[in-house]
Amino acid sequence: MNLKLFYSHAWADKAGAKVKKLLLFLQKNYEVWLDKKQIDLGSHINNTVATGIEKCDIFICVWSRNAYDSKGVLFELETATRLDKPILVLLIENFDTAESPYLSGK
Repeated sequence: MNLKLFYSHAWADKAGAKVKKLLLFLQKNYEVWLDKKQIDLGSHINNTVATGIEKCDIFICVWSRNAYDSKGVLFELETATRLDKPILVLLIENFDTAESPYLSGK
């Protein structure tokens, strides 16, 4: 069975080398839910994202100051927490996870 991962990240970090390398590695080894591949034009974004999180085995949060400031990442973290999904945090800069009530202690 291939693990299904939900890949949460800030759009502001998308072009960064670390984010790209992490995503390429994960896509080679796992089934990765990624917004640009899963959200169809005209679909309700939050419903589609929530369904993706519901179906994932592990929620991955690429953490940075940009992620902290992102309303999309906040929604995804809230949803993953509500659904009791395992959360794996990948730090791409020195920004404390304690800043988020959903990541504190992870």
